[in-house]
Formats: sequence, structure tokens, C-alpha cells
Amino acid sequence: MSIKRLPFFLSAAKYLNFTEAANEQFISQTAMSLQIKKYEEELGFKLFNRSNTGVTLTKAGGYLYKRCQYITADYNQAVSHARQLSEEDKPQVRIGYSGAYEQLAVTPLVTRFYQGHPSSQVELIYGKRKKKVLQQLEDGYLDLAVVSDYDRNYSQWLKSYPLRHDICLFLLSSASEFAQCDCLESSMLAGKPLLRTVENDFTSYEWQIWNVMNFLGLGGNEVIYANDYYSMALLARSDIGFGIVPECMKEVPMAGLSYVPIAGRKLKTSCSVIYMESSSNPIREEFLMTLKEPDGETN
Repeated sequence: MSIKRLPFFLSAAKYLNFTEAANEQFISQTAMSLQIKKYEEELGFKLFNRSNTGVTLTKAGGYLYKRCQYITADYNQAVSHARQLSEEDKPQVRIGYSGAYEQLAVTPLVTRFYQGHPSSQVELIYGKRKKKVLQQLEDGYLDLAVVSDYDRNYSQWLKSYPLRHDICLFLLSSASEFAQCDCLESSMLAGKPLLRTVENDFTSYEWQIWNVMNFLGLGGNEVIYANDYYSMALLARSDIGFGIVPECMKEVPMAGLSYVPIAGRKLKTSCSVIYMESSSNPIREEFLMTLKEPDGETN
């Protein structure tokens, strides 16, 4: 049986929209519908339920899509690793991360890995947005991903391993009237702009953020977005607004900032290593073993 129509199915299953899938495959919507129909005829079962409101995966289609995630990721990784062998490169593991917190969390692990595997190579790849990093992982471009507050239910074919947990603090300018407080009631910041980054862009994560803000009584605050943590910190240093950051970010040196504990209930955030269950890269397995060693226990 030919698998030449598999890319069309994968795009359609990802978007659940034949028009968007057709755009990704550079064909017309009519051609996409025809490819899916012919693929279903070849397989002998339906992949999609079609209605006036759109398409959904059938039970069989959902299972096939999930399994094909593993297959395509393994294929892409195999090609990448074969290329390394052909070029006589060092054995390599590619790790994507979505922000400064994730980079800070994974760096000690990379250092420890190099100590035990000096002939291997670790490539850290900044993806800026969590969604992009996880997509690169599913596509096989990455071996591992490091993201914060990962929602396990979003992608059930991905596995996660906790890397660290941190209490959150208010990030303020050292010039702020609240900078020297031992702790700060959130009500004191009502009306002051909340600074956020665009690194985390899952709908589920957005709900978590707004639930937290509403709990703190800050749901009505204006939100100012920054491209990354460092841009947000510069805005905070200028006293344009305040941020909420993991306590460990105090380890990132930047003058003119204060980190003040939040009064009342403690807010926590977490960081995890995400990976596909199967992999053709033995160096990835070695890296995961380093992660799970006693010295790699989470904070």
C-alpha cells in the first residue's frame, strides 16, 4: 500500500480543516479533499467525520494519526542521525526551550551530561514559543523539549519528566515604592500594568494565568506583552509595570530589579523535559538517564 498520501492526512488531522491543510501542502482545497478520499478508499475505512460545521477524526483516524506521529518523528530523527554519521559528526542531542526560565533549568543538566559524555554534543535551540518547540519535537527536529507548566493532556503521545518546581515572586523595579517590602499584598498592585512574555501561548496556559490573576484580584489589570524575559525585565526595571516570575530568576543578574514574595498563598510554577516515547537516538536515551540520576532530582 502506498504512503504517498500520508503527508496530506497528517496535515488534515493536525488542523481538522482541509483548507488550512491544503495551504500547508501547497495544493487546492479540492485537491486535498480528493487526496483524503482516495486515501480512505485505499485503507478501507473512514478517517474523518464530515459535517456542515467541519471535520473530526474518527476513532480509527485518531489512532492512525497518533501512531504516525511516532513514525514520522522516528523517520526524521533517523535521517538526522544518518546525516551525522555520514559527516562523521559527534553524536548529538537537540534540546529545544521556550524561554529564560527553561534555559536556566536545563543548563546544569547539560553541564552534568558533558562531564559523563565529553565526546557528545548538545545543541540548545531557542524556540521562543512553547507551541513551536513542542511542534518541532513532534516533527522529529528536536530530541527533547524543555517547557514550563506543561499540560500533559494537550498531547498524550508526549511524555514528560519534571525538572524543577519554583515559588513565584513579584518582579519590580528597585525604584518602586514596594521594592523593599518583605512581602507584598497583591491588592497593592491593582491598576498597575502586568508584564508578560509571549513565550507561552497555549490556550490552556492562558486560562491558568487568568485564573491566577483573578485569584490575586488582578484580573482587571492592563497587560503589556514583551518578546522575551529580558525585554520584560527591562520594562519592569523602568517601573512601567510588574511581572510574576520563578524565584530562581534571581540567579539571572540584572541590576535595578527587586524580587518580592507574594503575601498569602504561595504561587508555584514548574518546568519539565518533554519527549517522544520512542526514539532512534541513543544519545537522547543517555541524556534522559542523566536527568533521572539521583543528582538530577528536582528542586
